[in-house]
Amino acid sequence: MVNAIVYAPATGRLAGLPFAAIAPESGMGLELDIFGEIGQDVAGPDRTFATALAELTLSGKNLRRARSLAAQVLYEPPRILPA
Repeated sequence: MVNAIVYAPATGRLAGLPFAAIAPESGMGLELDIFGEIGQDVAGPDRTFATALAELTLSGKNLRRARSLAAQVLYEPPRILPA
């Protein structure tokens, strides 16, 4: 099982969460809690605290598979437009 919290990669306005539309494949246990909303102002790592956008929990037949699945789901980062 792999658990990851996804933070805003930059400061600006949230334009997209590509991983939000991922459908679980066979054998992939996916739990996704979305905290961010499209159009929301977000703080990136240049600020004291970056905005948490989502929490992802993925399970696979072993840790290596779960990490591989997490990397596939999180391949495309959240899209942020400059403020």
